[in-house]
Amino acid sequence: MNEAPIRDRAFHLSHPVTDERLRLRRAWPRDEGHLLLEWETPHGEPVPGQWFADPARLNRAAAATEGAVPLPEEGVLLQPDGADRRLPALHGLVARADARLIAHRPERRAVVRTAEGYAKVVRPERVADLVSRCERAARYADGAFTVPELIRAEDSGVTLWSALPGEPLHELSRATRVGDPLLAWYRAGAALAALHAVPADGGGGVGPGAHTPADERAAVLRWLGPARRFGLLPDVDPEPALAPLFEADAARIGPVHRDCYDKQFVADPADERIGLLDMDTLTTGEPALDAANVLVHIALRRAQGRLTPGRAEAFRSAFLSGLRPDRETHERIPAYAAAARLRLAGVYAFRPRWRRLARDLMNEALRSSPAAARP
Repeated sequence: MNEAPIRDRAFHLSHPVTDERLRLRRAWPRDEGHLLLEWETPHGEPVPGQWFADPARLNRAAAATEGAVPLPEEGVLLQPDGADRRLPALHGLVARADARLIAHRPERRAVVRTAEGYAKVVRPERVADLVSRCERAARYADGAFTVPELIRAEDSGVTLWSALPGEPLHELSRATRVGDPLLAWYRAGAALAALHAVPADGGGGVGPGAHTPADERAAVLRWLGPARRFGLLPDVDPEPALAPLFEADAARIGPVHRDCYDKQFVADPADERIGLLDMDTLTTGEPALDAANVLVHIALRRAQGRLTPGRAEAFRSAFLSGLRPDRETHERIPAYAAAARLRLAGVYAFRPRWRRLARDLMNEALRSSPAAARP
């Protein structure tokens, strides 16, 4: 399979307007012949695009995307300044004087910082579901944590949300003093415990849209499969490491964030409550799903050199002290942690800077499984 958009020709490009050198930051696989891509300028600004193995698909996307710049030799469609055929409101929003593009996953979603708050841009048909999940999260918070407030929702696909005061835990954890981050990590655990303690929809049962162990396995394979096909990770069998997901019967089910990690928590010194972001992934599932994802990300920050071993262990302990997982959740964390490592191995394999780390994550997840071949 052609790996050019990941390793070679499209790794560096020139911005079609400013002629700045662009460096490939990350990719999202869609199918064997299609990737969503994000480059960054020397100033760290995102420049999204897509790669198509089929020139005809590239030409069709280019013709339908006003403002996009096709680069046929690379198989790439650059989409600067909010150009996007599936997010029709994005270009006009990005063009505003007070707007700054934070993230843009082509044809899927984007986040734009404005003077009013943060605008999330999704496909118009996704607005109702996004608003519904976030409104449910606000009810679940019930004073135990804070979430962004909806300012307005537009049929065009734009939803505007208030900015939470404070600093993301991802940044606060790197501060010189360890005291404030320790307290914030404790509060993060307590906030997650409060979310998990809310009775699940439907009287405690698995409601519509619940995230099951089978869904977690599928999420892992959605990333691992393409990473292996593109030759970015070794072609080894992940199933032995995923098998423990299915070893528990009648596990406790409750509300879960489903994408919970250090960048989703916001700590404000003036407020004892922690803030939680991106509640549009809210569903029901096992509390161990969220707990494991947070703990694996703490270990990931250590592996990235962003936390010392001592700080990583201190934050892990503070988080667990606030979370206070019950015995059942504690016993299920290792199964979900193995799945999280495998999923993140796939995610980070598509980030050129962290490809070696991706292999380490895969090795760690497989290490406890004697049936899996060691790469």
